[in-house]
Amino acid sequence: MAEETDFQFYYDGELVDAGIMDARDLAPALLALADLIDSANKEVSGGSSNVSLRVHSDFKNKCFEVNLSVVVGYYRQFVDMFTAPEAQAWAALCSVIGISGFGLLQLIKKSKGRKPTRVVAIQHTQKVSIEFDGDDPIEVDERVFRLFQNSAARNAAAKIVAPLERDGYEELGIKYRGEKVLKVNKEEAPYFRALEEYEDEIVSESPAYVKIITPSFKEGNKWRVHDGDSIKSVDILDEDFLLRVRTRDELFGNNDYMRVVMRTKQWREGEKIKVTHAIVKVLKHETIPKNGQLDFGENKS
Repeated sequence: MAEETDFQFYYDGELVDAGIMDARDLAPALLALADLIDSANKEVSGGSSNVSLRVHSDFKNKCFEVNLSVVVGYYRQFVDMFTAPEAQAWAALCSVIGISGFGLLQLIKKSKGRKPTRVVAIQHTQKVSIEFDGDDPIEVDERVFRLFQNSAARNAAAKIVAPLERDGYEELGIKYRGEKVLKVNKEEAPYFRALEEYEDEIVSESPAYVKIITPSFKEGNKWRVHDGDSIKSVDILDEDFLLRVRTRDELFGNNDYMRVVMRTKQWREGEKIKVTHAIVKVLKHETIPKNGQLDFGENKS
């Protein structure tokens, strides 16, 4: 058995006055919203229920408003994980996101891009007290705060708000049961930018040899490389190298290797250790020669 709840998701501004929105702006935002719902489902139910986002076809004029449904498959299994009544079990999922109450999206807006100065667990509850510099403490569901620290959830939230950082979009909002539960204007959009730093993170850079497993020719996508120990997904931060890829000055084949400067970031989220890898600079790109020896001497001119 499946169960669903409806809400409205809209953008407003000069570009959408006629109820028209560029698919290149809308599609990434909707995909990011689906990713955010998936992150919230993992936090609320451990990912044991299948949750999906459905788009309805009736769009509104004057602003670009989309009717959406969050659909939970295996609804009875989802509800049985909670001791609360069904309505509260269902609300937990929608609330931690910010669809039906104060959730992640509202907390990011409240943070104004700041890190909390103080976080205290409230005994005998599932809430924490969060304090931002200069503001009074606020109490939120502990799952909301965990999402606030979750890089995948924060990256998804950033993509949802990203159109506001472009000309022609002035406002993003969510309506639930006819009530506006979220409004983000253009000036507030930078608060939602993806996390780049984490508390107590460890950052290291070192030269490395990597074998190219899967290059990516789509902007923003990760490459897959092998460093002699394991396959890693990496961001490429070397803009000069990416330009050569786009202009086909860099071509790839089997057994291609690179000598690079690799940046590794590690941080802790609760009991989990997170790690990301990025190639800061490509020092040399070369195909292994027939004699089996790599020549990483001078850089290509």
